[in-house]
Amino acid sequence: MGKYNFAVMKNTQPMKNDIFISYSRKDSSKVEAFVEMLKERIPGIEIWIELKGVEAGDEFDDVIMNAIEASSYV
Repeated sequence: MGKYNFAVMKNTQPMKNDIFISYSRKDSSKVEAFVEMLKERIPGIEIWIELKGVEAGDEFDDVIMNAIEASSYV
């Protein structure tokens, strides 16, 4: 899973993402395949998906809102 941009926005300037992907946990495997396809077709693309991007103690809403605001496409 090291290929993904798991941005954690705790006390830092939000990193710029090209795409923020929102999904249902039941679709995790489909999302992972979709992200892999995008990364293969568009080298260097920055994609934020919440698989491990929110850590214990993080304010979920704040982390998600920062990731959305730092993304060009949602």
